[in-house]
Amino acid sequence: MLLALLLAQVLPANPEGPIFTNPAAMGRYAFFEAFPSSGAGTSGACSTTPPTGAKGEALTFARTGNATCTRTASGGLATTGIANGDLVVMSADQPRVEYDSAGTLGLLVESSRTNYVLRSQELANGVWVALGAGGAAAPTVTATYATGPDNGTTATRVQVNACAGVSQASVVYQNYTGTAAAFVGAPYLRGTSGSGTINVYFYDTTAGTGNAVQCSFVADSWTRCAPVSKAFANTTHRIGFGCLNDAVVTSSTNTGATDVLIYGAQSEPGTYLTSYIPTTSAAVTRNAETATFDLGAGSPLRAESMSMALTHTLSGLNPGIQGVMNVNAGSSGATSGTDSMWAYFSSGGSLRCLASVASATGTVTLVTTPARTWCSSTASSVSGSSNGVAMASSGAPTPGAQPARWVNVGASPFPYQNDGVFSRVCVDPVPTRCR
Repeated sequence: MLLALLLAQVLPANPEGPIFTNPAAMGRYAFFEAFPSSGAGTSGACSTTPPTGAKGEALTFARTGNATCTRTASGGLATTGIANGDLVVMSADQPRVEYDSAGTLGLLVESSRTNYVLRSQELANGVWVALGAGGAAAPTVTATYATGPDNGTTATRVQVNACAGVSQASVVYQNYTGTAAAFVGAPYLRGTSGSGTINVYFYDTTAGTGNAVQCSFVADSWTRCAPVSKAFANTTHRIGFGCLNDAVVTSSTNTGATDVLIYGAQSEPGTYLTSYIPTTSAAVTRNAETATFDLGAGSPLRAESMSMALTHTLSGLNPGIQGVMNVNAGSSGATSGTDSMWAYFSSGGSLRCLASVASATGTVTLVTTPARTWCSSTASSVSGSSNGVAMASSGAPTPGAQPARWVNVGASPFPYQNDGVFSRVCVDPVPTRCR
């Protein structure tokens, strides 16, 4: 007691209020933080131990059904350097902790998506066709040849032949029923004994149009191919892999003979690829996820004095995003509240910050995919930045009557949800603590 009184006389008061300390990590935290650079409260990559806030705040996480998690340290939704065993299936309601692009562990939150490709890990199954056309020989397909990224004997060997002549093909493909919409798709590839390149293509069998990308692979790790995309006018879809030299399928070229392992074919509606969804005899849907921290009814945060920030890693898979994070006084899924703050990205590529339902909106046009987002509300304005680019401040927010209570990560009260890894989440009444 005497020591405490002496320190109170000697140490100056903190003009910005208390800074919370986590003794185990010896870190200094704002009012609320989650997935900080120190790792406080964060479980290991793809661990079944639920993460918490930096000071132990409980995370309420929900997802109906399984989802895959990638524990590759090169970044969330990793596309290169994936080792055998890096792909982990998480059960219902288990959060997926992955690395962000800076090597900090964060939370992967995704919306609902459906993989329409059947037998996604069984390219020797009868739903897949090995085709040789125009004088090129069909590829040789060998089932369960090697270990896949899920650590099972699930990788299919495909020995592709060259297709130097016009309209030649040596491919393995599948016709499946999709929807008349924009789709993206990709497999995981690994060289059987060396590196190489193959075509990954989409084809609308009714319209007779297609599109292809060339995907390179190496022998010492798995690569998730850069996705091929196409706006399908019909429900009659085809996805294929191999050597394709066909002017009807734009961008397809003679990639030559190669020996490749293929795993995890995926084709989903959307403009960007999300985490892998395994299938067998039917299309499979990964359900939407929600992630909420309850700060308690006594939370001192208010809309007229609040700031928040987070890092959002997309790894190039998601160039157009909507919905980031919100803090509100209503229920965790509320569409409105008397005391709220939201940050989200519009479909037009603008960052928007709001301090209450009725407040004006601060916006900034994004130049690059957002990495670090910051928003702040004071009694006179709403402001913020993305990747250090400041937004135009809006007018005065509408003050709330209740203290904020909930922190929702990866969603907002609008009908939007992000797909990405969220890390370095911060909420505090003082803007300088959340940058």
